[in-house]
Amino acid sequence: MGLELVEIVMDVEAAFGVQFPSSDWEDERARTVGGLFDKLMEKLNSPSVPSGMCVRTFVFQRLRRELVESRAIDRKRIRPSATINDLVPRAHRIETWDELTARTGFRLPRLRGSGTWFALQVILPIGAAYGTWKYSPPEVAVVLALAALIVTNLAIQVRTRFCRGLSRWLHRLPKNCRTVRDLVEQVVAMNQGSLLGGSGVWNYESAWKRFQDIVVTTLAVRPEEVTREARWKEDLAC
Repeated sequence: MGLELVEIVMDVEAAFGVQFPSSDWEDERARTVGGLFDKLMEKLNSPSVPSGMCVRTFVFQRLRRELVESRAIDRKRIRPSATINDLVPRAHRIETWDELTARTGFRLPRLRGSGTWFALQVILPIGAAYGTWKYSPPEVAVVLALAALIVTNLAIQVRTRFCRGLSRWLHRLPKNCRTVRDLVEQVVAMNQGSLLGGSGVWNYESAWKRFQDIVVTTLAVRPEEVTREARWKEDLAC
């Protein structure tokens, strides 16, 4: 990376309040002006919609792109009518949700936990302790109650340390979120302020103008040269 590009990245970080690790600079997409700008928009809290573009289309395309890149899902399979269960196996659902949130900046509807672990860790031990207290001699009841608490604690530790894979299978999809279309609708509803460029938020146009100004000032080039397709090394000698 040239010194000019390092200076651009530092100015962008200062202007937008973000940080670019070295892995972002080395990414294939960051070799063009538009690629680095896309990286910037992913880091901003507001994944704003370009002017004239349908909000739902924008959200769908972002989710589809990240599913293709992060989960290696065939692009043709990701249609609005496709069910999430078919695209994202239950065992990978938590990781997929976390990656989508981190890579898009969208707030996603929360996965629903299962009541199975709550029953195993809380209700059953309490029931067992109550039964021993009610139907056993006091001294036996105390011993059995303590044993139940110890077993419960061990079960929690075993689950935390060794059964994380099992817990993945116990998370269900959010309510009314069966298809990709359902997910898009919920994401739009939960992110309306940022998607539509609310006050105090960087939208697509204002972020691009500020980004472009930084590049123009640092490289002493004309604004028309700083296009999304321009390559840092070949076109801007950076």
